[in-house]
Amino acid sequence: MKIESNVTQLVLCTVIAVAALVTLPDAAAAQRGRAHVVVVVPFGPPAPPVFVVPPSPHPGAVWGDGYYDWDGHQHAWRDGRWHPGRPGFHHMSRTWSHSDRGWSRGGGWVRD
Repeated sequence: MKIESNVTQLVLCTVIAVAALVTLPDAAAAQRGRAHVVVVVPFGPPAPPVFVVPPSPHPGAVWGDGYYDWDGHQHAWRDGRWHPGRPGFHHMSRTWSHSDRGWSRGGGWVRD
């Protein structure tokens, strides 16, 4: 029916709008380097693969080591890469640490 279709569309639009409002502050904070999202997983990552850091592409570039990310089901390796420098920030290697809650990852861009 037409009424059910309109109600369904209204509900869907409301859900999308609320989701956007909930994520906007975190996205804005991430741009400022202040977002801190903690993902806790039940087991730690495997040993990192051996890799060689390629030469810097330009002066001021900052190397970000490769790291294991969590894809929702397992640890997934993300290769290291060169980043443009960010004034007022430094880059910390992404590492996993264990606590009584499980394993969590830290690191990335940190304000000086």
